[in-house]
Amino acid sequence: MLALFDTNIYIGDLADAIPGEQTQAWRAQYILRLSPVVFHELLRGTREPHLIEEIGKKTILTAAPTAKMWKEGAQILRKFTSQYGFGEEVFKLQNDILIALTARHIGAVVITQDGHFADIAKIVPYHYIHYRRPH
Repeated sequence: MLALFDTNIYIGDLADAIPGEQTQAWRAQYILRLSPVVFHELLRGTREPHLIEEIGKKTILTAAPTAKMWKEGAQILRKFTSQYGFGEEVFKLQNDILIALTARHIGAVVITQDGHFADIAKIVPYHYIHYRRPH
């Protein structure tokens, strides 16, 4: 089965905030693909782009979200305005929705630490794993 790491999983892995054994187990269990949305988030938020470029070289990129996914994503995002309003908070979901739609399209599971993916799954049928680091 295919898997997409969310941005926070890559960051946690790079910062050693997620045990290396855990990411190795996921890599052994799943065929990892890199969402272009996640790749973008990683590149725009790093001070060390060479580390992110290495991830891009080692992991096959999925296709970018299609025009149909962007349209569906906008419709889904509107459904969250009752919960989050029309401010900045709701628009933070845009990329997560596109990641979820991409995962559904390619039959992948999203591995994340972000609770928004549970909310999205109530609207978009797809698979995800919400990783919570053991204390």
